[in-house]
Amino acid sequence: MGAIRPQEQGTHLRSASPNDVYRGSDATKLAIYGAEPTSRGSRKPIESIVRSVKYARAFRLDAKGWRQGDLSGLDYRNYVSPYSTNRGDLAICQAVERFARLYEPDAVIERIRWGAIHPLQPVWSNFIVAGSGYVILDAQGKVSPRLASDIQFFRRHGIKPVIFGVGINQPGARAREGSQINIDPETAASMSELLSLAKGISVRDAFTRETFARYTDKTVELIGDPALHLGQLCGIAHQPQHTGKRRLLIGLNLNFHGPTSTRLLQRNLPIIVAALRSMRDRYDCDFRYFVHFEASSVIPRLLALEGIKMHVVQGSPETLLRHYADLDLHIGGMLHSCILAHSVGTPAIALAYDIKHRGFMELFGLEGNCISASGLTSSELLERVDDALASLSSHRATIEQTRKRLEGDTHRFARKYLGT
Repeated sequence: MGAIRPQEQGTHLRSASPNDVYRGSDATKLAIYGAEPTSRGSRKPIESIVRSVKYARAFRLDAKGWRQGDLSGLDYRNYVSPYSTNRGDLAICQAVERFARLYEPDAVIERIRWGAIHPLQPVWSNFIVAGSGYVILDAQGKVSPRLASDIQFFRRHGIKPVIFGVGINQPGARAREGSQINIDPETAASMSELLSLAKGISVRDAFTRETFARYTDKTVELIGDPALHLGQLCGIAHQPQHTGKRRLLIGLNLNFHGPTSTRLLQRNLPIIVAALRSMRDRYDCDFRYFVHFEASSVIPRLLALEGIKMHVVQGSPETLLRHYADLDLHIGGMLHSCILAHSVGTPAIALAYDIKHRGFMELFGLEGNCISASGLTSSELLERVDDALASLSSHRATIEQTRKRLEGDTHRFARKYLGT
């Protein structure tokens, strides 16, 4: 399948309001149900001023604590707003929508955020659950109430959802080891019912496939995370090294979007600083920071106070992809930072705070590039960076070969369950 030429975001996709969807029409109507089906909009001028004052005050306090070796006051809530959008989740939905467009090009698409299903009788020809961490388990193996509400909605309206590249998330102290996790009986019953209702089932990683297979006799197809293919869908790929002397370019992204990630950042930021200094001395490299969630934009500012300056990249998923394509190597805390890097053929080291990181890296046989964020040390991170830089060509070849295979599997799944 040839690459789709990149276009300005939103100009080539048709969307529908709920009123549009319930009008009589011969057009095919699709629902894309995702964590971030669209950006959350932009602030009004007065809100921007208020937020700027709030952020500036929070940063002054955090900078003072950072200089004194105390990050206990650092809190992601000081740097977010109702408009903060997770760019990785947005990338998932954009990729799913592009696949849907290939196989139902004339469809009217309604984008629905998780937990915001319209209560009236729907008239969708397909209801697509758009990927990634749709099943989120807590430490006790219980799932969020949203899943039970979704199942009730599907059952009430006779909807057979197309489960498109979903995965199981379970935040924890360590990256997953082994292939089993504890799931409480109520959650097991919910998973069985969800899978029994599904028209088609595809998953992000082998671990999710093995887990789902315990609760259904249907085929569970492994296609990878939908965002893994967004680079190809946008026509963006890894750029070959420039001729002549060029400084090594290493990317960085750290997660800072919830209480668990805040505690990890408080622990790990000094460790990251020590590792980055060693990399800079050893490789004479440049760094680039990728903002996937608004709150993390404070991180490069704190790093700059320690003399580690880096170009900051933020914007649409397509903008992020173009900059990921320039890197030699990436270090990613948020999983979709690693996924978008892989999407354009750039090797990545994952700092895992959830079982999902290892599941993704196992797809490529590169689980050695997945290290636990909770037990991170500077020496371990440096060792991984050294090994990856010594094997960049082979890692790129492995990533591209695996991605192409999964892309073919994704097209077959979409053609089977979305094609008209």
